Amino acid sequence: MATIQVREYNLERTLRAIRSSGPSTTSELTRATGLSRPSINSLVSELVGLGWVDVVEPVLDGQGGRPPQRFAFRSRAGLLVGLDIGVHRISVLLADLDGAVLVDHQVAVDPTLAPSERLEAIDRTLHEALAEHGASPQDVWAVGAAVTGPVDATGRTSLFSPLPGWTDVDLVGHLATTFSCPVSVENDVKLALLAEHAWGAAQGADDVVYILAGLRTGAAAFVNGVLVKGHAGAACTTPRQMHPMPMGCRGASRSACPCPAACVSSWVAPPHPRPDPSPTHHKGTSCEPFPPHHRVCPAAGRRSRCIG
Repeated sequence: MATIQVREYNLERTLRAIRSSGPSTTSELTRATGLSRPSINSLVSELVGLGWVDVVEPVLDGQGGRPPQRFAFRSRAGLLVGLDIGVHRISVLLADLDGAVLVDHQVAVDPTLAPSERLEAIDRTLHEALAEHGASPQDVWAVGAAVTGPVDATGRTSLFSPLPGWTDVDLVGHLATTFSCPVSVENDVKLALLAEHAWGAAQGADDVVYILAGLRTGAAAFVNGVLVKGHAGAACTTPRQMHPMPMGCRGASRSACPCPAACVSSWVAPPHPRPDPSPTHHKGTSCEPFPPHHRVCPAAGRRSRCIG
């Protein structure tokens, strides 16, 4: 390994030790990293110069002698922005680098807003949140945005979205005109599962199913410790949202299914009434009959037992 790579690796180890342990002395960092005292002194000096670490001057306790200096992570060196774009509301969180929330700013919006109007509302809400903290976009080190609907690798909800006209919106590109830092966009339910896995009820679990039951029904899953995304981010997307042509139907177009039947989410998600239980309910199509107590789940690609 090249000398520069070793140096960078040791810088990372030292910074991680300071972040995980809190304000630490040189001796404590030496024990935590296994590095020599001269190496720690050199690495900490560089981290202080880079703005990642602060020197905490010792406080004399009157017991004689001078306590050692401590070194603390500079959580206020930059800001993190969390953006939640919903149908009825836009929310912005500003946090420090340790995740402590500094500003929580929310505004209600018209659910029928056109994409350009919603983007204007997003920009306005972001600038209001930054102004509340006395900050500017240049102070932001990373932006994470949550949206409804499946999100593909480019950050677009290209398959479908409950936000009017949103499938054509390049949110990453739009936010990049304001922020020079990295911008990430993901489905809101998948982000909720990531949060539960990191800090909540799903900590330490490798296989998790997360269900959102509110004005809409959504789901996300961890399998073997990995977030399941699927094609264009559509894994775990409910048929109540998608309405594709059910399996078993032949000779039909790929247009939206004319009825709300299909699987569990159709039975639990408002506002559609319970579908006709007959197995051949698609007019104008040739459907293979299934037993009355089964329906086909288009998202999962298999039969699923109805629960009502």
